Amino acid sequence: LTKIDKQITETDREKFIELAEGKNLTEVALNLANAYDPDEVDKNVRRIFNLLVDAEPNEVQINETIKQFSNEAIKPFDNPRLREFLETVRQKIYQIIDETNTDRVVRSEFDTTAKENADEIINNFRKFIDDNKDEITALRILYSQPERRKELTYKMIRELNDALTNPPYYLTLEQVWNAYQRVKPNLVNLPAGRQGRTPQRMLTDIITLIRFELRFDETLEPYSEVVNRRFKEWVFKRNAGPVQFNDEQMNWLRMIKDHIVSSVRIEVEDFDRTPFDGEGGLGKFYKLFGSEYEKLLDELNKELAA
Repeated sequence: LTKIDKQITETDREKFIELAEGKNLTEVALNLANAYDPDEVDKNVRRIFNLLVDAEPNEVQINETIKQFSNEAIKPFDNPRLREFLETVRQKIYQIIDETNTDRVVRSEFDTTAKENADEIINNFRKFIDDNKDEITALRILYSQPERRKELTYKMIRELNDALTNPPYYLTLEQVWNAYQRVKPNLVNLPAGRQGRTPQRMLTDIITLIRFELRFDETLEPYSEVVNRRFKEWVFKRNAGPVQFNDEQMNWLRMIKDHIVSSVRIEVEDFDRTPFDGEGGLGKFYKLFGSEYEKLLDELNKELAA
């Protein structure tokens, strides 16, 4: 349980709390451990049976205490929905490509070659797209014309990723990315300086994975690389005009670009949050870019997003 807690998404963590009647994974794991921990058992048995400091609890008292606390600790698992949920999460986590041994793939219930496993993952990802292209908003937008790209939101991307990791697909972004890297290594680009090691996947990388599978893009690269390249092209084009951005304006534009990398788009409300609020928020942005700041944000969303 502790290991799972370190690897699950925030959405899954919240779902566990809901199914466990308010207890999180750490609490449930701790209660299970404490039910048999000698120090905790001794403390509890003395409290339950009102034993004096110099009195030693007998075997019956100890066993009764362990039984009472272990029954309480396993109570959340009486919920069949919680048991099913944990099994689903476990499969999502352990169906992974073993990056420390590139000659084999470790996946639950499978003992096939790495190439076969990668092909299976890609086919499963392809099926996910085909099954949901009319059901999930983000997929519908990614299937549409380029002008609809700016409609994507972080919530849509998170819902898309949740659907991918849940039954019946049980896929993670890392799995799909590594599968393409094995099957089509010449078409998968890593950022400069990261060759030889896999960068941590960002939630927004699902965008470039889908675009690559749909053959909208000839190569697969991190979403951050796509946005960075588009940003450079956009700045170059804007600075070629009669008015160029100054250093302070460029610092703000880079913050906006970084926000789009992680959150798909920028909204006026985002200026009340980190890192913008610490730099003066919307008021400062208005001061730097004037009354057409909203038009500028729309342009950035259109030029940089998806």
